[in-house]
Formats: sequence, structure tokens, C-alpha cells
Amino acid sequence: MADSHPDFRREILALARKKSCAASKVIYRASDAGRDIFGIRAGVIAVQCRFTHPDVVLLHMLRPGDWFGTVPLLTDQSRRINVIARTDVELLRVPSDYLQALLRRHREWSAELGRDVV
Repeated sequence: MADSHPDFRREILALARKKSCAASKVIYRASDAGRDIFGIRAGVIAVQCRFTHPDVVLLHMLRPGDWFGTVPLLTDQSRRINVIARTDVELLRVPSDYLQALLRRHREWSAELGRDVV
């Protein structure tokens, strides 16, 4: 979100709630219905895709400053990836209800969420 409009960043950070997760904790799984978004304050997150066979494919590693979880909010679909704490992590969680209320007030900010889609 570093490239986002400063007012958007300020509003998002004001809505964020701190959350800690231990290493190996599943933050969410593919097919979960959640729409909260998350920013990483400290630690490393593994983004994985599970296909129909038992193999898991590592898609990406996220680090401090990265945000994730925006796709379900933008597409109104369930989550498509597994997100797991690779190390102990400190997150910022923005509850979807708060975020949706913000986007109703500022519809133009939906594009800001699409900048860093994960």
C-alpha cells in the first residue's frame, strides 16, 4: 500500500487491529469465506495453493509491509489460497465490515485495494 493515496493509507491504518500468530498457524485456507484484509508488521507468511492432489505449491512469501486478503473482498468470492505463518508474525487485520463501510463512503478507493492483489 506504499503507492496508495495517503488518505486511503491513513484510513486503513485507523481501522486496523493488531493480531499475533505463532509460526505454522493457518491464518486462512482456500475456500474460507472471510473478507478481512491483513498487513504484515513483522515475520514471514507463506502463500500456498492446494490442488486436487495432496501436493502443496508455495506461491509466494510475504514480508513486512505486504498486504494480503483483498481478492475475496473485490470479487465477492471465497478465498483461493492458503496463508500460513512461516515465522511468528505480527499482523494488522482490517475487519471487512469496517472496510466495506469505508469503501461505500469512498468508492474510488476500491482501485487502491487492487494494487497489491494477493
